[in-house]
Amino acid sequence: MVRAGDSTLWRRFLTETRRFAQTGSGQNFRKRCEYRQTEGVCSAAGMIDCATYAPLPDYYAGILWSKLMGTVVLKAASSDPTLRAYAHCSAGVKGSVTVLLINLDPAVQRTVTLDGLLSATTADDVDVGGGGGLVTTMTTMEWHLTGPNGMNATAIALNGKLLVAKVVAGGTEYDLPPLEGQRQQHQQAKAGVKAASAPVVELAPASVAFVQLAAPTGVCS
Repeated sequence: MVRAGDSTLWRRFLTETRRFAQTGSGQNFRKRCEYRQTEGVCSAAGMIDCATYAPLPDYYAGILWSKLMGTVVLKAASSDPTLRAYAHCSAGVKGSVTVLLINLDPAVQRTVTLDGLLSATTADDVDVGGGGGLVTTMTTMEWHLTGPNGMNATAIALNGKLLVAKVVAGGTEYDLPPLEGQRQQHQQAKAGVKAASAPVVELAPASVAFVQLAAPTGVCS
């Protein structure tokens, strides 16, 4: 457990991996809300830097969870103890699923296959010609969060770009940077077989990723 009085821990990217794991697990057990014990937004366990009022990694993480993870919880599982997986119907996007992936290993990159999320209507089969057979293509939107110096970082990067809020109003207010996802195309050759293949996501060590994709038929509709 991370105690509220330890301000050095709450400022680190490590907090995001723990927070997302706790929130995701709680949702699986139908926990409808999560409370945070703090003396205020600017405190040891707060979400902004008390000296500069700049947003901390926890602030951005909370925004992305609210933006992407809806209230309908889906079943997700991982066979790797250092990889956590949670899935919700996407917030505000009908017919879409958002999968939250957490790589708890500080040194090993993970290759994650999102099995069980495809149907006949969520992928396009394209004949590449020349005897190459069919290629299955699928588009995902991905938000990868990392700490520039690993889990002990006090900053946060989105898809490899450091998130830095722009100072306005004399240094007491900030404009947040864009929190846009990155579009990814997933392809896999199918020699003469018209069949969909699950998308594969590369997870950096000690990282968090939101992956948004079309839901299987009848899910999140």
